[in-house]
Amino acid sequence: MIMAMNIKELKPKVFIWQGRFSGGGAEKVTLELARACRRAGVEPVLGVFKKDSNFDFEQIEVPAPFPKRLLGYNSVFASIWMRLTRKLRDFDIVLAHVEGFWRGRKNIYVAHQAGDIQKAFYAKGAFSKLVYLPVYLISVWGLRTADLVFYATDTVKNFLIRKKVNGEILMTSSFMSFDGEVDKEESLLGNLDILFVGNDQKVKNLKSLVEAVHGEPGMSLDIIGVTGSNEENIYYHGWQEDVPGFIKKADLVCIPSFFEGFPLVSLEALSLGTPVLISRAALPYEIELWTEETETDVISIKQDLLRIKNSFSDIKKKALLAAPIIRETYETEKVTDREIKNMIIFWERNK
Repeated sequence: MIMAMNIKELKPKVFIWQGRFSGGGAEKVTLELARACRRAGVEPVLGVFKKDSNFDFEQIEVPAPFPKRLLGYNSVFASIWMRLTRKLRDFDIVLAHVEGFWRGRKNIYVAHQAGDIQKAFYAKGAFSKLVYLPVYLISVWGLRTADLVFYATDTVKNFLIRKKVNGEILMTSSFMSFDGEVDKEESLLGNLDILFVGNDQKVKNLKSLVEAVHGEPGMSLDIIGVTGSNEENIYYHGWQEDVPGFIKKADLVCIPSFFEGFPLVSLEALSLGTPVLISRAALPYEIELWTEETETDVISIKQDLLRIKNSFSDIKKKALLAAPIIRETYETEKVTDREIKNMIIFWERNK
């Protein structure tokens, strides 16, 4: 008599490199992808520089021998350390948002590429270019070793084609990392309250925004993610958990960066009906219909802030029209579930 056997479905062992020094956009992305893995029935392991008790995922702590500002070097070192310690061999899939030596003998390497890193390289100053060049070259080489590359925008796709990436490439999208009630207030209640969310790296161009707003009548600037001394109409709040609360209170979110991949705060602001002023250097084509554009210099930023202040009602209405479209297009679970399901299908096809 032949007895039927219940064969347990084989699930891949997944390692997600998160890093996490700043808790910024890339870290949000990888955490949401880890949650999508769990929804797909796969329990991932996170790679981090320092374990975080707030994460309910298994974590592997990796040394960071370089200063925090040299994040790229630390991430490349992480890939080398994972190989030398043979920990990489424990996994079927490695998913990383920064490139390195993630491709092993046994694992499939999946790259989540958010931005055109060549544009990021060109946006740096001469000294920064020199420092960043080895990481940039390793990153391009790493992408060429990837089996599968997810990209969020057509700009990134064009970059991947230019760099002759050999693996399969598949468009996913960017996504919001939270939702909430849309703020429908269409008039200014006083000052134009401007919000910056990010860090003080030069590429974020915070200095130009501060200079544009400082001392300007009828404007104030709240800065999340950076510590500093408050002066006149500039207020520093450091790291904050309740970013949605700050966005709802703001009249405008400003992104003056010299470069961005796909800034999550732009989606988060628009999903809440808050207008976004973003530099053309940082603007993804996919959302330009819904945003206000500026340049990266102080004069242009100030002029565009004054323009928005003087026509705020019309600009607010545009953001309110964008909110339901942004929520539908960039809904977190829909986007991340699609990426993880495609990753698992790719693994099943190639294992």
